[in-house]
Amino acid sequence: ADIDAPEAWQFTTGSRSVVVAVIDSGIDFTHPDLAANIWRNPREIASNGVDDDKNGYVDDVHGWDFVDGDNTPQDGFGHGTHVAGIIGAVGNNGIGIAGVAWQVSILPVRFQNNSGVGYTGAAISALRYVNGLARAGVPIVAVNLSFGGGTSFSQTFQDAITTAGSLGITCVVASGNNGADTDIVPRYPGSYAGANVITVAAADASDLLWSGSNFGRTSVDVAAPGIGILSTLPGGRYGTMSGTSMAAPHVTGTVALLAARKPGITVGEVRSAILGGVDPLPSLVGKVASGGRLNAFAALGRVASVVPPPAPAPLPGPTPSPVPSQLFADSFSRPDASALSSPWRMLSGRLAISSGRVVSKASGASVAVVESISATDVTVRSSVSLGTASSVGLVARQTSSGMYFGSLTKTSTGVVARIWKLQGTTWTKLGSVKSPAQTGMLEFSAAGTRLAIALDGRQLLAVNDGSILGPGSAGYRMQGVGGTADEFSVTRV
Repeated sequence: ADIDAPEAWQFTTGSRSVVVAVIDSGIDFTHPDLAANIWRNPREIASNGVDDDKNGYVDDVHGWDFVDGDNTPQDGFGHGTHVAGIIGAVGNNGIGIAGVAWQVSILPVRFQNNSGVGYTGAAISALRYVNGLARAGVPIVAVNLSFGGGTSFSQTFQDAITTAGSLGITCVVASGNNGADTDIVPRYPGSYAGANVITVAAADASDLLWSGSNFGRTSVDVAAPGIGILSTLPGGRYGTMSGTSMAAPHVTGTVALLAARKPGITVGEVRSAILGGVDPLPSLVGKVASGGRLNAFAALGRVASVVPPPAPAPLPGPTPSPVPSQLFADSFSRPDASALSSPWRMLSGRLAISSGRVVSKASGASVAVVESISATDVTVRSSVSLGTASSVGLVARQTSSGMYFGSLTKTSTGVVARIWKLQGTTWTKLGSVKSPAQTGMLEFSAAGTRLAIALDGRQLLAVNDGSILGPGSAGYRMQGVGGTADEFSVTRV
C-alpha cells in the first residue's frame, strides 16, 4: 500500500518557492535532513531585535513559538519534527529519508510544549500568524494540523480556517485517534468545515483503516498511510510513529507537489485533485467521503499540462500494414506524458514483419512495434514469455475520445498490472492489481472499447468504455533488462 510517490516525482519533486506551515510541537530545524527545507523569512534580519517585516513578531526568521513567546520554535517533544519529515525531508541527499516533497519551504509554528500539550487559544494564534504572513505575500499553500482538540467547537478557530481558505491555504487536518465516527460526534479540528479543509484518516500497510483512526462518511475526506511511518526526530535522529498525525502530512506533502506543478493552484483545485485521484478501496467505502487512499501521482496527473498526440490518419486498403505511429509511453510505471508526441523508436532486437503480424526474438535490450488501424473495431493481442528478464509491456488504444493504456511490471514479489486513461489533459489510473506470479505468458488485448491484461490466461485487469468507439490505434512495447525475453508477438485479428 503506497501513495505512488516515485511516480509523482516524475512530474515534480517540489519547489522551495512553495511554503507549507506546520502548526505542532515545533521542528528541529537544524536536523540535517530538514535544514535545507526550513523556511527563512526574507523580510527579517536575524538577531537585530527589530520587527523588520512589521508583523508584530520580532526576528521571526524561522517562524514563531507560541508556547514560550519567542522566535525559536524548536521541537522538544518530537512530534512536529516527525510530521515535517513526512512532508518535506530533503530527497536524494544520501541520508535518512525522502519527504513527499523533496524540495519545499517548511514554516515551523510551535503551540505544543515539550510534553505534547497545546491549547486551542495558542493553536488559533498560530493559524492567525500563518494567515498574516500569507496576507503579506508569503506563498503559503498549506498548513498541517496534526492534533486533536476534543469535541468543543470554536467559532474563532473556524473563522481562522475560513480566512486561510480565502488566502489560498489548504488546511490538512488529522481526523484524530479515537476510533470514532465523527459524523455522529464531531472531533476538532478535524470536523471544522470549509472548501479548503481536507481531513485525513490513517490506513495501514494492508490498505485497511487503522482501528484507532476516526472516520466519517461525510466528515472525513481521505485516508493516507499512518502506521509505522519512518521519519525525522530531533537531534538528527529517525524513528517510526503511528496515527492520523502521520497520515495528514502525506496529504500536505502532496499539496506542496501540486503547488510546485501548477503555481497559483486554488484550494478548490487542490481538493478536487486529491479527492478525485484516490485509489478506491473497499475497506474505506462508507468510512471516508472519497472512498479511497491518497494517490499522489494520480492527484498530480489531474493538474498536469499534458498535450495529447494528434489522432492517427486512417490507412487505405482492406489490410493495412504496420506503420510508425505515436509513442504511447516511454515509462512503464506510468505513461510518460512528455513523450506522447515523439515518434516510435525501433530499439535493438531482431524484427520480422508480415501482414498483420509482427514477431521478434529479442535478447537483452528492447523491441517496439505499433499497428495503426482505421477499423472501428479491432483486436490486438500481444504475449511475451517473461523468461529471466525484468520485463514490462504496454498496449494502448487511441480514439477521438481518449487513450487507454495497460502496463504490467515485473517486481521481486510478482507483477503489478495497471490501466490508465488520458482524456483531454487529465490522466486517470482506472485500477491496479498485483499478482504473485513472476513469470509466464503475458497478454494485453485491445478490442473495440475494451482493454484487458492477463497473465497465463488469468485476467488481471480490464476496462470497458462504450464512449470510445471509433477509429484508433493499438501498439505494444516490451523491454527486457538483465535477461532474455523469449517471445514477442503482436497480432491483428
